[in-house]
Amino acid sequence: MITDQIQTVELLDHAPPYSEAFLAARGLVGLNVGCAFWNLRPACVNIDLLKVETLGGQATEYGRIAILDNRAHYLEYDVTTPIPLPDASFEWLHSEHLIEHISQEGAIRFLKEAHRLLKPGGVLRISTPDLAIYVEGYRDPARTFFNKHARIIEQLGRMYPEAGSDAFPEVQRRPAWMVNQIFKYWGHQWIYDFEEMVYVLREAGFDEKSIERSSFRRGRAPKVAEIDLVMHRDETLYVEAIRT
Repeated sequence: MITDQIQTVELLDHAPPYSEAFLAARGLVGLNVGCAFWNLRPACVNIDLLKVETLGGQATEYGRIAILDNRAHYLEYDVTTPIPLPDASFEWLHSEHLIEHISQEGAIRFLKEAHRLLKPGGVLRISTPDLAIYVEGYRDPARTFFNKHARIIEQLGRMYPEAGSDAFPEVQRRPAWMVNQIFKYWGHQWIYDFEEMVYVLREAGFDEKSIERSSFRRGRAPKVAEIDLVMHRDETLYVEAIRT
């Protein structure tokens, strides 16, 4: 994606796979997955499949870590495939509104990679649209959630007009439309409730006893929970698991 929000892209000389020594030298202790370029964080590897290109023609390269604007390490990569990072190297992994964009089989592959990459005791924090919120909203005659969320979609459409109608459709306020839009639009492939999230985490190797529901910007690791974006708060399921 060509953007004016990123001014410089510096590709590092190091080639994958990346070593523990490389990560330690740069102070990279976490993984921020599905960050695109608008939620970049320091002291971690920010990962997204999105190619970032500046107006000046500098661009990320698949599989190579780049530094964006001299402040954030970014890896353009498909996390449903083996990630070129060493086992048990990270204290935390944060993934916000990514898992619904891949198949459930792909989600399990990603979460297996998350389990491999986390140190024992490491925290996985994952968020995604909550199917239960939408079902409850459909059954609510006052349409409280649907009316609020429709306004949020409209606001985001005004904020990012360049994304077009494919990203931000014209909002219809009928309850059936509000349910269907989480499947038809946004590139979503699978929508989760808490039970479904427990299933994929368990399949990926996380101990079910370590899995718990969380909430917006609250969790076992406060600095990780702080990464949560306000724009997703109203519709989101927050879940954490520990690598035992």
